[in-house]
Amino acid sequence: MELQQVGDSNFNKSTVVITESITINDANTVTGAAHIVTNQAMLTVDDSVTITIGEGKTLIPDVYNIFDK
Repeated sequence: MELQQVGDSNFNKSTVVITESITINDANTVTGAAHIVTNQAMLTVDDSVTITIGEGKTLIPDVYNIFDK
């Protein structure tokens, strides 16, 4: 993970590069609706890599680094 300070603010921008295809569904999360929060603010997906988000799932980037404490 890479952290970069944003201007003179107290916020840091964290990034990650997704290099493998990922499926987020009931098989690897809770059954039913789920909010999946990433540790990074920005996700970059490599060419030919797919992210499949199943029904009832929401992927939320941690834009404000709330979970980085």
